[in-house]
Amino acid sequence: MPTLTSSTATGRGRHSGRIGIRSFFSPRSMIMATITLLLAVGVAVIATGGSYALWNKSVPTGSAASITSGTANLTVSTLSLSTTLLAPGRTIYGSAALVNTGDVPLALTATLSAPTSSTAFSQAVTLGFSTAATAAACTGAAPTSTATFASAAAAGFGTLPITATSASPLYLCVSLTLASTAPAVAQGQSASTFGIAVSGVQS
Repeated sequence: MPTLTSSTATGRGRHSGRIGIRSFFSPRSMIMATITLLLAVGVAVIATGGSYALWNKSVPTGSAASITSGTANLTVSTLSLSTTLLAPGRTIYGSAALVNTGDVPLALTATLSAPTSSTAFSQAVTLGFSTAATAAACTGAAPTSTATFASAAAAGFGTLPITATSASPLYLCVSLTLASTAPAVAQGQSASTFGIAVSGVQS
């Protein structure tokens, strides 16, 4: 575990009606009506036959399929911190390598655990984190999230903004800043055995 030390979303009548009746039952009209009816039946049968054929069509699925499970494995190196002593208003930087050695992408989260014992010094420290492609880029990097040792027991440190894939290893950048208002009693104190646990869930 790392240790740091202070220095502080209508019909038209009957006649017309009779003409209409004679015309309707003339041989020519009857023939035309019959032809129309046969055509209608013929179209209906054809349409039904075509639909019926579609309803009964089957298509082979081909050869049997197979599936294979993936693997998830995340390794985290020891947090490497600057050995510079903290003083009020001062920030030190560190990094830890996150490597996904499995073959499924992992969405990462980090949880902070406080030091074994609380001191005036540890209560005055604010931690920040971000991610970078290299360890060197972590030095001076602005944090994307912050936390304190005082809130460590109540909540997780945060969700990392990057998904780790086997093709893209990354670094967790950690900064520790001692408040400029740190009390004098914080001088010479240390924050030992605090930790940052990183976990990955398939994304």
